[in-house]
Amino acid sequence: MRPDFPEFTVVEWQEVRSDPPMSEPFLIRGGCADWPAFTHLTFDYLRDHAGHAKVEVKRCHAAGERLVMTLREFLDYCETSNESVPFYLTDWRYRAVPQIRGWMDPPEAFRSWFDHVPPAGRPGWSWVYIGPINSQSQLHLDVKKTSAWNAVFRGCKEWLMFPPDHRFSAELWRGKRVPSPLQFEPGEAWKVVQYPGDLIYVPGEWAHCVVNKSPSVSFTENFVNDSNYETVTRAAKASSDEDFLRVLGFLRALHARQRTPH
Repeated sequence: MRPDFPEFTVVEWQEVRSDPPMSEPFLIRGGCADWPAFTHLTFDYLRDHAGHAKVEVKRCHAAGERLVMTLREFLDYCETSNESVPFYLTDWRYRAVPQIRGWMDPPEAFRSWFDHVPPAGRPGWSWVYIGPINSQSQLHLDVKKTSAWNAVFRGCKEWLMFPPDHRFSAELWRGKRVPSPLQFEPGEAWKVVQYPGDLIYVPGEWAHCVVNKSPSVSFTENFVNDSNYETVTRAAKASSDEDFLRVLGFLRALHARQRTPH
């Protein structure tokens, strides 16, 4: 375990936000506590406004074990479950409550070039995650090695992260599976606990996983900008993703034009 996971207070973040250290993960304590989502995005709100929505939930380490239920039923389950490997709602696109995204206010460092293209042309890289205590994600790399921010509004999460030169990150990029994160030696991982109101940043080349330590609601979004353009481009070239390479080229040119004084 890395004992000194990089953290900033809100005041400290104001000092570094113009030149943040984007090559490594970091956490901003209280970094989303003043967002509208921190007030609005509760279990009760979701029950009242999206409880009728059908969602697919799954267990992390039980291949193929999935259930479809209403969100209201799943929220009730989250508040009462004490299973060791419970069901988890991951990658929920929250179409029943599209106003959720407007409650987010990520720092400029996390803004995506895709924000400047019409909504129909943007990838669906925004998700809500809801889970009971002990729910967890498998160790993974994010889509196309893009970077991500994650905001917790209810509950808390324990993160394990592995640098790009760690064997787990390399194996995942080659398409291999790795053991359960709970089997890792503690000294191998960067580890941090994210509490309600905390905002965390994960660079695209870092393998990571999460265990919810209490019933939780969080929001995550992936992005492409100056900080990770080279990494995402290398990943697209390595996977021969010509279509995405063209999109990246367009976005970079668009960004350059927007920065050029007129």
